[in-house]
Amino acid sequence: DGDFTFARTTIATRVNSNGLIEEVGINKPRLDYSDGACPSLLLEPISTNLYTYSDDLTDSDWSKDNSRVEPNQIASPDGSVISDELIEDLATTNHSVRQLKSITNGNYYTTSVFVKESSNKRDVYIRCGDANILVYFDTTNWEVGDEVQGSGKIENYGNGWYRLIATGLASSTGSDNFRFGLSNGTTNASQTYTGNNVNSMYFYGAQVEEQSYATSYIKTEGTGITRAADSATGSGDATVINSTEGVLYFEGIATNPGASANSQISISSATNSGNNRVMITPSSDTQLTLRFNAGGTQLVTQAVTVSSLSVNSKIAVRWGNGNYSLYQNGSEVYTQAIASTPTGLAKLNFSSVTETNNFNGKVKDARVYTTALSDAELTTLTTI
Repeated sequence: DGDFTFARTTIATRVNSNGLIEEVGINKPRLDYSDGACPSLLLEPISTNLYTYSDDLTDSDWSKDNSRVEPNQIASPDGSVISDELIEDLATTNHSVRQLKSITNGNYYTTSVFVKESSNKRDVYIRCGDANILVYFDTTNWEVGDEVQGSGKIENYGNGWYRLIATGLASSTGSDNFRFGLSNGTTNASQTYTGNNVNSMYFYGAQVEEQSYATSYIKTEGTGITRAADSATGSGDATVINSTEGVLYFEGIATNPGASANSQISISSATNSGNNRVMITPSSDTQLTLRFNAGGTQLVTQAVTVSSLSVNSKIAVRWGNGNYSLYQNGSEVYTQAIASTPTGLAKLNFSSVTETNNFNGKVKDARVYTTALSDAELTTLTTI
């Protein structure tokens, strides 16, 4: 049986084949086209958008500082005409919108918002002092400007829309404003300037998450909304997975590897036992941890240095014929002579063998071969 058991107890969003953000129903997998014409299975952890009224800057939950909002001006990344225009006033100060949120010392926070330029555009900044976020964004070249506090990132969503992302590590506990707004440049302090009552930018899909990276858009209407985690487990059986020899192949991206150290991909027995398993864990952006058990004995637990896992990568793990090897992007990066082989391998999980610690990332391809492919075959298979 090649089907996975897929679960997610809430709706979620994806980018569809037309390049638009759309909702996907409960317990439905998301084939996401944000990387181009070939979709990926999008697997994400639980996350909450702390902003209320994420698509409506006119709502009173949003404090407007020396600016006004004109609602529903242009088509949004979801295709509906609900994007708001934020227009500066004449004051010599900042021109922004904000919401007050609770902050916990030592926790990461990530703010993101979709932005499109108007005919009288400005640059944009994102800020939250207690979360140590102050990042400027160049909206001419769509590049990250000064990262005064925290770090920034830009993602291109097409049709002139870009998602601006800023992340910081909170240094105190209490409450502070998460804000974004217009700036007269991309260097520190350029958020304070004299407005002209004309310059503006279009905004859609504001999001604040209590974690170290931005996940897919979570729409809110009045309260913070939580998207549940994705789970994909239990594909295959003992007739299509060979315990004596084989290859686990994966192509895709590990989302923020290391942020969730237990994000795993595994082949295990039907009883979810770790006594016989093949497992990989993206433990950092450049480190992949391998585990191999046979007959209740852990024969390999090895952290291997690899090239970046946060960009598309091809990985193959081989067992049988006297060795255990790892290939990435056309090169062998680890091998060990091992005579023992597992027994009872029966299913592929985008998780640990106990079907917890779900893999977080984008899966372009996954296969289990029933023979231990040769070095030449593995080189060809994993070459980007």
